[in-house]
Amino acid sequence: MSGLEEVQNSGAEAMHNLIKARIKVGEATMSNNVGEALYYSNTEQGGKAIGGLQHLISDLPTTGTVGGIARDSSGNTFWRNQYYDFLTESVTASATTIQHAMNLINLRTERGTEKVDIVVAGETYFSYYEESLQAQQRFIDTRKAVGGFSGYKYKDATVFYDPNCSSTRMYMLNSKFLHFRPAKGRNFVVLKDKVAVNQDATVTPLYWMGNLTLSNAARQGVICA
Repeated sequence: MSGLEEVQNSGAEAMHNLIKARIKVGEATMSNNVGEALYYSNTEQGGKAIGGLQHLISDLPTTGTVGGIARDSSGNTFWRNQYYDFLTESVTASATTIQHAMNLINLRTERGTEKVDIVVAGETYFSYYEESLQAQQRFIDTRKAVGGFSGYKYKDATVFYDPNCSSTRMYMLNSKFLHFRPAKGRNFVVLKDKVAVNQDATVTPLYWMGNLTLSNAARQGVICA
């Protein structure tokens, strides 16, 4: 807040409302940025951003390093996620083929009671799945709609659309082995105001620090093209 704005909002109540409103907007912006970063490939922001789903659940899991473990090593096949690439399979992605891909990934990720419980997709693949169900007259899960989501079911998993997800990706996740880990003392915290030394202004810092981690890659899958 600049010195001019401080003068213009000099009443105690007006000052509080201006700061409160800006903090609220700042928190919403941070939340949206983190939501977008959850799909990052670990190369954004000079490598300082969240290692998102593109990093943890790779389109080509036979390459790269995750958590210090090299996936291209023959001894580390356990650390590779499942994947289905329409281009590699020479299959055209569509409403008539999306469920076949999902069925294969579901079989490859299932072990005993460990099953996919969340499916999240971008616009194109979510639309394909939605269209594949309409002829069968399945219905939206109203319990999820109450929370602000419109989701379909795939077996025991709920299928969500997320605009942050690439339009031609679908992630089939076992949330038991995915962990959102904010750092202590940096989980969307508002710290004390700081006065700028070279201008008439006050800054209220907002902080988030942390990462998205994985403890079992083989129980996760991605459908891509």
